[in-house]
Amino acid sequence: FPSHDNCRENLRIATRSQNAANSKRFKTNKSGQKGVFFKNQSSRWIAQVRKDGKVYQKSSKSKKIAVELYKNLVSQLFGEFANVG
Repeated sequence: FPSHDNCRENLRIATRSQNAANSKRFKTNKSGQKGVFFKNQSSRWIAQVRKDGKVYQKSSKSKKIAVELYKNLVSQLFGEFANVG
């Protein structure tokens, strides 16, 4: 079990939005990938990211491509705070 040292010098300043980007996926997630879900009306996989109250979405007929779209969006929007898991 790795030890987590929350000393001041080991922490970084982050906004609420940046902390949210670094969170894990919800237990209720059905796609198995954070930020990716299937939309029945359009029969497409949606990659969705929120930042500072704005919603960013991309879609694909392929779940695999939607996962990559999500990873790209998160990396572009959050940089080092991105958690693509």
